[in-house]
Amino acid sequence: MKNQIKFIIALLIIVSTYSCTDFDEVQVSPTESQAISDPEGIELMEYSNPTILSKGRGFSFNNTNVSFLSFPSIRVFRRTITLLEARATYHDDQFIAANANLNDDQLSQLEIEIGFNPYEPLERFGSSYNFNDSMLKDYIEAESNWLGKRELDIENDPDKKFFHLEEEELAVLNRDGVVKIGNSIYKIIKGGYFEITDGNLQTLTKLIENRIDPCEEQLSIKEFPNVNVVSSCGGGGGGPTPTHCMESRDARDHWTFDGDKMMKGEVVLVHSAIWGVKIKSKTKFFKKRWPGIFYRYRNDLVAALDGKYDRETSECGELAFEFDEKINRKAVQHKSKAKFVYGVFNPSYQNIYVKPGKVKGYHYQRSNLRIQPLD
Repeated sequence: MKNQIKFIIALLIIVSTYSCTDFDEVQVSPTESQAISDPEGIELMEYSNPTILSKGRGFSFNNTNVSFLSFPSIRVFRRTITLLEARATYHDDQFIAANANLNDDQLSQLEIEIGFNPYEPLERFGSSYNFNDSMLKDYIEAESNWLGKRELDIENDPDKKFFHLEEEELAVLNRDGVVKIGNSIYKIIKGGYFEITDGNLQTLTKLIENRIDPCEEQLSIKEFPNVNVVSSCGGGGGGPTPTHCMESRDARDHWTFDGDKMMKGEVVLVHSAIWGVKIKSKTKFFKKRWPGIFYRYRNDLVAALDGKYDRETSECGELAFEFDEKINRKAVQHKSKAKFVYGVFNPSYQNIYVKPGKVKGYHYQRSNLRIQPLD
């Protein structure tokens, strides 16, 4: 009864929150996604990317054209991501349904034997636009190199290297983290992004050529008057003060048990004009198989959130919301990943404040539970 009351209160809070925000995330079921075509207005563009070549004792640059996607609006951009996630889920669900007589071990073994590709719908999307330079392509290669070993090097975890983004988000970025939305070009970087407000390709090339990172060096506003630096690393901590601030925090850990199993947990808070505002908990599972190396492995998994966040004062007033891991959760069967996401609001109206340790990610692999606080 207590949980039912909490659930009703949560629904009321969510409805009232939507009415005070420009909520633009369209929910699409995995089945429905197969009948929905890509949003209109997506185009392929190119820019010149200077590659450094060593030549004797000096260096030279070899310019190559790199493709990236252009979306007419943030609405189309986010709807595309939602659609891609639903298609990938449907693709995996169909694999499970077609082999309903198999257990987790047998499913995982079959997946390895036939080379089942969980990223196929995402790769198909890129191919339909002749988009051959996606960040997803680099992620898949990095993940393949990271797995297939007797011990996993957590410091080189590809999820960490690729900004903790989901696969469907990586599918719409190019290998340099570039995407065009409306009139602006965005370049994703650690802890934030650049926004080239006038969509100038020469500015983009210059940013990439100089490898500018706002967490490490000051960006000259005089040199780049058309660039906003959106970052969570600036101000008093040794890094530069960004032109715009965003909230981005994450905590992750991994746990091994039974000598051949590993569960990886991640809890993330992000407040961004690109990705929206969200708190997510994610659980991944790995297991050793012959010849003693790790694979992504199927099991019964849960990702959940527990704790409390406060919304800063706005035109909608103050709001505190308590997560309950029995309600705010995503439970899956025969999957290698479970993900629960709360949020995705327009950041112009919705700000989230989480005190250190007040929100926790809960990660289950059957009876194995690990709890991870967001500091």
